[in-house]
Amino acid sequence: MALPYARKPLWLPVLVEWVTTLSKEFTGFLTEATDPLHLDLYIPLSIVSRALLLKHPDIEALTKPQSLYGEDELDMRASNLSRILYKLSAERRTKAIEHLLNEVFGNIAIEPRSTANMVFFTVREGSIELSPRNTADGIIKVLAIATAVELNPSILLIDEIENSLHVEAIQKIFDFLNNLEILVLVATHSPAVIDLVDLDRLIIVSRGSDGSTNVEYIEDVKSVRKRLLELGVSHSEYILYGKTMR
Repeated sequence: MALPYARKPLWLPVLVEWVTTLSKEFTGFLTEATDPLHLDLYIPLSIVSRALLLKHPDIEALTKPQSLYGEDELDMRASNLSRILYKLSAERRTKAIEHLLNEVFGNIAIEPRSTANMVFFTVREGSIELSPRNTADGIIKVLAIATAVELNPSILLIDEIENSLHVEAIQKIFDFLNNLEILVLVATHSPAVIDLVDLDRLIIVSRGSDGSTNVEYIEDVKSVRKRLLELGVSHSEYILYGKTMR
């Protein structure tokens, strides 16, 4: 996928399960693995505090005009998306956002507007103008993801990316995310999403019987990949339905 600007490819891991924690509760965390991109790494609070967690957008909140004044950070349900888009538009920073929308959905344009210090936006599909209420949830979701990227967080965490999106759209979004210079973590329970990602980019996070959080990487990726091909087993079948192969 060609982007309107050049960026160095980085790493897009996918979490098979997710434990949500607010960024302010972190003091840092360690990852351990042999992959060069997974070297023992301490991420300090100064970096994690700029992380952005994105859940499925609050469509109802977006149907109402919002005050022009307020936080410049996109909240996790994108309920303040109208204000963020308006400010980005004023700074002429929406080109990449519309580029992704057009890559995924076709002829889409976003039109932020204001009246009496209140802001809102409409979505234009070809010659048809739509309010957020009448716009497909998938379009709003991709709009929120692209807006989050434009805000340049230190880490972008996307919860259940598959909601309201078909697999082809998710693949295009992954192509976009893989060309960023920021770390992106995607949480999913969807076999279709897992099958889009290579084994060395999968992190399995689960809750232990004692309430602890377990984090697993797939060891010996090359051998596992070869064995799965021999058995005709998909990544998701291997991950979700047992990792024992005979």
